[in-house]
Amino acid sequence: MTSQPRDPKSDYYLVKIFFITKRRGIYEDVPGKALKEMHRQVGDLITGKNRVAVRGLLVRHLVLPGWIAGTKEVMEFLADSVSRHTYVKIMAQYRLCFKAVGHPLLGRRITDEEYSQALQIAVEAGLTRIET
Repeated sequence: MTSQPRDPKSDYYLVKIFFITKRRGIYEDVPGKALKEMHRQVGDLITGKNRVAVRGLLVRHLVLPGWIAGTKEVMEFLADSVSRHTYVKIMAQYRLCFKAVGHPLLGRRITDEEYSQALQIAVEAGLTRIET
């Protein structure tokens, strides 16, 4: 994916973002640049009948055990660098598969408390369109 300006190729983007890194106070990675470019092209989500996406950016974030998905960084990035009105679906569906079973960080499901905290983090970051 490029972060170069171009004509919109789609009416909406559905993106799954796991993490964004922050160095020296600046979000520097490719996913961040790509998200900003997608938002530039299609803007905040607009829905039509039955809440079906018509145009805009939809972001999904999977909460992982022990905060290894960088939930705080992702929510702050979206609110501060993309739009406070970014539509965000915060997902709790993490399942243990294959080598994750027994892994010291990924070897468990997330707790209800971790999920609740993820929702609170999104609110505290200033996001206004959070779906559970």
